Amino acid sequence: MGQSYIILRSYSHAHQADLALNKLKSEGIDAHLSDTNMGGLNYMGVAGGVKIHVAEEDIHRAQDILSANQSDLNEDQMK
Repeated sequence: MGQSYIILRSYSHAHQADLALNKLKSEGIDAHLSDTNMGGLNYMGVAGGVKIHVAEEDIHRAQDILSANQSDLNEDQMK
């Protein structure tokens, strides 16, 4: 039986999902995207945006990585 993947986050814009995916992969997390053709169609939450999936066993580490990355981005914007 293969690994079980779960949705980590959903993004309104494909470029945001790509940045998150690249960050996770650079940290050794196996991740992939779905609904990449829906990135621009997230009107009122109907489409749900671009989803990033990670292996269930990596969910906590992946959350920590993206949370730390978001904190770094926020600090850079304040400079």
